[in-house]
Amino acid sequence: MEKHVTPHSFRHMHITYLQRGDAPVPLKEIMERVGHVNPETTMGYTHSTIESQNQSILVMEKFALDNNFNFKDLKIWKCKYSQSVFELIEENIEQKSLECSLSTFRTLIGIKESYAPRHITANILPRVKEDISKYIDHFEIITIRKQDTSQKVDGYKFVLG
Repeated sequence: MEKHVTPHSFRHMHITYLQRGDAPVPLKEIMERVGHVNPETTMGYTHSTIESQNQSILVMEKFALDNNFNFKDLKIWKCKYSQSVFELIEENIEQKSLECSLSTFRTLIGIKESYAPRHITANILPRVKEDISKYIDHFEIITIRKQDTSQKVDGYKFVLG
């Protein structure tokens, strides 16, 4: 049976070879040699030990600090407006509640003035609340109504924990 060396198998052998020995080649250099952009891809080829993975993580953390990289926790949003609201809340996390006028809220999430408050209340707020509640316990959104009438929306109040 004849064996074929494919680009995939060559990468695998090359990365494994570079990771062996007393002085393994740094992960960044391996990535450059094999044309990988993501460290996860390269790590998948290495079959490294936990120890070498931890060493790689330390090197990557040092690289991030030395080059002013700022990593945020990955958050998954079902609603495209949730991230904007969450960022506002994070900026004011020390407060127990935060009020936002209707026009400020529209600007914050990037919707037009023509989008009716009743549609915001019915379509956007429940999804935003569901998303943010995954990251902030006891999160609530309260609709603030104008004083002269109980029907017109004046803004929203975000209650944190």
